[in-house]
Amino acid sequence: MEKVTIKNKSIATANRDGMAYLDRQQRPYSIVRIEVTDGRKMSAFAYQGDSVLGWRIGDSHDVDVSPSNDGKYLNFRVPKTQTQPPVLIKIQEKLQELENRIMALELNGDKPVEKMNDEINPADIPF
Repeated sequence: MEKVTIKNKSIATANRDGMAYLDRQQRPYSIVRIEVTDGRKMSAFAYQGDSVLGWRIGDSHDVDVSPSNDGKYLNFRVPKTQTQPPVLIKIQEKLQELENRIMALELNGDKPVEKMNDEINPADIPF
């Protein structure tokens, strides 16, 4: 991992014929090309919502740089810690909290409810 400062940036969402870039699952993606202050040029794939799409010239970011399969180009990717959107981090924290509460109940001998009864008794309705 290394810290790079962006000197220039471009984003392509379609090829020269105007056809949108699609992955194997037919999801649209973009190709982000950056030039960093030491003159190296590198690219990465990005999907909607990826943090790399919001990067600006002059920003500094930690990236993993690797050569392409043919060795002609450089690719970069954002380390996993930066790619998770804040909402996903909150969901993971809440899930961990819920798992901890269930484990605490089970350790105390309580069993969590396995199945809710979907039937509503009319006598239980307060109005």
